[in-house]
Amino acid sequence: KANEAYMKAEEAIQNGDWAAYGQYLDELGRYLQQLVPGGGSTAMPVDDSILQQQTEGEAETQEAVPAE
Repeated sequence: KANEAYMKAEEAIQNGDWAAYGQYLDELGRYLQQLVPGGGSTAMPVDDSILQQQTEGEAETQEAVPAE
C-alpha cells in the first residue's frame, strides 16, 4: 500500500497535480508511521522560518523570470 501511494504521488507530481501529490504524500506518511514501533512519530519539528525563507526565495526567482 505504501508503494502504491508513492507511485500515485509520483504520477501526480508529473501531472502537476499538487493537491493530489499532497494527499498521496500524507497517505504514504501514515503507512510509514505504522512501521514505527508504537505507531508514534519520529519526525523532528520543522523550523517555520526556514520554510518562509524558501517561499520568499521562490517568489524572487519567479519575479526575475521575464514573461513571454
